[in-house]
Amino acid sequence: MKHQPGPLTRRVNFSVIDATLVLLRSQQLHEGLWNLTFEFDATATIFLRHEGRAAPAAVTRILRLALQRTTPEQANDLTVDAAVVNPPRVLIAN
Repeated sequence: MKHQPGPLTRRVNFSVIDATLVLLRSQQLHEGLWNLTFEFDATATIFLRHEGRAAPAAVTRILRLALQRTTPEQANDLTVDAAVVNPPRVLIAN
């Protein structure tokens, strides 16, 4: 997440890793291996193309995003270790 949005910014892109980091931090998760998952809904239909000809099509929508905890054996290159990227804050008393 290197982009600093300005007043005219209309879009900020996130990689899957960056989105996972944001969600881990927002949910205050400080331990475990996590993956970002998506739940989809798909349907098929017929639509009219601009030439007036019918064509089959698939429509897919994203219903929700979720963080799913995983094991070291199932980890992949999109897995994020919350203990590394979002360690708990330690208060030091004087």
